[in-house]
Parts: sequence; C-alpha cells; structure tokens
Amino acid sequence: MTIGEQIKKIRQEKGLSQKKLGEILGVSQQMIGQYENPYSNLKLDTIKKIADALNIDYTELVQSNLLDVADYSSDLDSSDLEYIREFVASDLVPYPEHEKAELLHLIDTCIFNGNAESKPAEYYQKLEIELSNKILDDLLIPYKNTNVIDLTELVSYFLKLNEHAKNKVLDYEDDLYQVKRYRSK
Repeated sequence: MTIGEQIKKIRQEKGLSQKKLGEILGVSQQMIGQYENPYSNLKLDTIKKIADALNIDYTELVQSNLLDVADYSSDLDSSDLEYIREFVASDLVPYPEHEKAELLHLIDTCIFNGNAESKPAEYYQKLEIELSNKILDDLLIPYKNTNVIDLTELVSYFLKLNEHAKNKVLDYEDDLYQVKRYRSK
C-alpha cells in the first residue's frame, strides 16, 4: 500500500473528510486529494505533518511502503536485539559517542530484562520495532527534505543486490563523496 493510500485509509477510519483534514493542515481539499494519490511525491516533513493531523506516528504511513521488508515473526528472541546492537556499534548510524553508549546500554538492558519476561517473544518484538523505528528515524535525518518515494525506491534496489554488489555500491559512494565536485552545496 502506498503512502497516499495509507493516508486515505487512515483518514477514512478516523471519519475525516478530505475537506476537514485540509482545514486541520491549512491546505485545500484538492491538496489532500493530491496527497492521497498513489503516485504522490511527499517529503518526509509533509508526511510528519499529515501524521500529526491524523494523530498517529508517521511511521504508520511509511511502514507499509518503506518497511515492507520487515517481516516480524512470532518467535523473536534476544538475538534480534543483538543484531540491532551490532548495527548500532558498527558506526553505520553516525551517533555521537555518548548517544551510542546510551543506546547500547539501553539495548543491553532490554536483552537482560527480556530474558526475565514471561512472554519474551512479545517483549522482543515490541522492542525490536521501537528500536528499528528510532534507528530509521536517525538514519533519515539527513534526508528530511528528500522525496520519500525516491528514497524508498533506492533502498529497495539496494536491498535486492547481493553482498558483493552492495559492497561495490558503498565503495563507489565513498569514492564519490571524496570528490568535492560531486557533493551538494
């Protein structure tokens, strides 16, 4: 389901007309129609404003599109949080050292507490989703004015590559970034 279709679905579930949602956002009914178009190109800031107006977290709008790859099974365990911990420790998300240390400590505490839970699979699933959303938010900060549809398409192509090709893309990205004329101003 596209982001536009998600907006329409949630708007209708909340009993709002396009006109009423437009009034809340300070835009026209026609603009809401454009937002709900399956081919709409919405920036992350716009998605967040719409989500606020619908009184939902913006990830509810992008999950069906950007996070389709996340298939959470019912038998999650601490190894899933350990994978997230490795990701945070790997420096792929450029956290300042104090933030990284706090996040790693939080994950360690969650792993420890989850082992004592009576229903650890549900506990780990909830935490994995929350931590994944936080990390995704942090990764998207530099792209807040980027078209989410383009970013989604780029990520989906990247995820379809084998490991060798992914490494090659990352090498090229590093090379291109080092050349000043390729950097945006």
